Amino acid sequence: MCLRWLLDNMMTQCSDKLLREVSLDLMKEVIASSELLVQERFGEHPFRGDRAGQSLRASVQQLRFAYIICDPTSARVIHQDALIPAAWLCPVYKECFLGPLRAKQTRELWPVDVYVSEPQGKSMRCGVQLHKQKQCSWPWEGFSFSWDLVVCYANQHIIFWYSAPNKSYSLGGSGKRKRGPGGPLTKKPRRKRAQDRSGSVEALFLRGEQSDVRIRALGEEWNVHRVYLCQSRYFASMFRGAWRETNMDTIELQMPDENIDREALHEAFGALYRGSIFIPPGRVVAILATASMLQLDELIRQCGEVMKVTVRAQTVCSYDYSAESYRLQTVRTMCLRWLLDNMMTQCSDKLLREVSLDLMKEVIASSELLVMGVEMDVYTMLKKWMFLQLQPTWRGPRRALLPDTDSWFARSRRDSEGTPFVETEQGRAFVPVFQQLRFAYIICDPTSARIIHQDALIPAAWLCPVYKECFLGPLRATTRELWPVDVYVSEPQGKSMRCGVQLHKQKHCSWPWEGFSFSWDLVVCYANQHIIFWYSAPNKSYSLGVSLLEQRKFAFRLRLSSLDRDGRAVFRKDTGYQRLSLREDQELEVMNLENQYVVFPIHVACNFLYLH
Repeated sequence: MCLRWLLDNMMTQCSDKLLREVSLDLMKEVIASSELLVQERFGEHPFRGDRAGQSLRASVQQLRFAYIICDPTSARVIHQDALIPAAWLCPVYKECFLGPLRAKQTRELWPVDVYVSEPQGKSMRCGVQLHKQKQCSWPWEGFSFSWDLVVCYANQHIIFWYSAPNKSYSLGGSGKRKRGPGGPLTKKPRRKRAQDRSGSVEALFLRGEQSDVRIRALGEEWNVHRVYLCQSRYFASMFRGAWRETNMDTIELQMPDENIDREALHEAFGALYRGSIFIPPGRVVAILATASMLQLDELIRQCGEVMKVTVRAQTVCSYDYSAESYRLQTVRTMCLRWLLDNMMTQCSDKLLREVSLDLMKEVIASSELLVMGVEMDVYTMLKKWMFLQLQPTWRGPRRALLPDTDSWFARSRRDSEGTPFVETEQGRAFVPVFQQLRFAYIICDPTSARIIHQDALIPAAWLCPVYKECFLGPLRATTRELWPVDVYVSEPQGKSMRCGVQLHKQKHCSWPWEGFSFSWDLVVCYANQHIIFWYSAPNKSYSLGVSLLEQRKFAFRLRLSSLDRDGRAVFRKDTGYQRLSLREDQELEVMNLENQYVVFPIHVACNFLYLH
């Protein structure tokens, strides 16, 4: 009877005297019970009594946090009070966010069965006090499945009423897209060949006739002429300054750059006599290194031109590192552009071995990355890249790379006793790269979230705030809070959803793109050289979620590109970031390709930012 009294009166007669007298064990029993008569609208608020001491831990653990964090204000109070460890809330946010997605995709119900009694500690507790005999009604909202239950009291009857969907919110999911092969053949650019200006060049340079200085380097000697060498700022400074080599007949050169070899040095000296030389792509890095040391501006320019027209999978990484070392910014920009266009479609094991940590971080962080699929495909590619960086001797067919990667990390996980890989000694170097992933667009899919958990590459501490934001974001949207507040020319860093698809032929087709947590199901149609967005209604076959809002506002950026056999763009079109508002079943043309020569296959990529 005493326990029954406390269950009936603890929330309404909780005077300071009563709260002082309730022991820890008794409070634990009261809070754990589903019989507790809760008279708060959001009934799981913590008690306002003595909050200090580890001895209160067992009682506080009986709270049903899933029904506290569902309200943004209550969640903020929990955070500000700092009574509860974050580790307690992380699995709650995760389950609250993923639970609706599992129910949506697999129709699994939770709890599975309800008999005479409930599953221990699972039910939501809430209540209200009626003071007079009069008609009234009040809502009780579910925490993550978006059921809004209105309760009515009228004429001594209590009625439950399930409110209309457009008064609530829901959580959505994402899907994966297949990736296709590379682009069509295109004509290769012509290489520039230089011709000898006269037969005297042969005599002066190759035979060294009338030479007035000898250059010795890398075990080789060249009989050359000061008047030609002075075209180089390196030699001009040497011969005209107060240096000991100024009047020497034989000059010993020390090579500070390991990229310089005898052949490259010979070509650089020849360029002083011929004006320009033929530079094959396989030799351009060595010649650029030599030209940079000798300060041959024209030869540096020629090397840059050759690199620009020969960027491909076999050269992109070496060109990028050389362009950075020798300050060819335009070449480096082109290399980064190539990687952003091709990293997701031409990620061979050879290319993945060559991409450095800093370069991969820059690629993954960029919203320009051409994602053919969804963000989970970026994670999978990074996992294979990390494996090849750690095991560069791996050889095998392409289809075996992912299974071998998973097996290797599984062994590492067992050896480290479950420590997340990026927190191990081997994995710490990869932390800055994996931090560039947009986890909000990975965990929205239960299958992807399960893979992330099973791989154990990522610490749970990284994902806790993501689950929290993905769960609370829709709740804020119901109060008309906007995110992001403003979209200007560019997006907030790393905020947009990246997705894409490849169209192989000129034919009518359509596909869905689903929002990550606001359940907007956007159908994209390509027909007659037009691309159309269509916001599907909940009862349409394309809708994978429960899209409850009548109108969706978002910013998008649609990009089309066609790539040639070497991965260079032969066609691009970009809408830039635009704001868009769509109602149910509304269609809107976002791109018109009429009177434009489009080479198939084309890559259709989009960045989305949800506004409310």
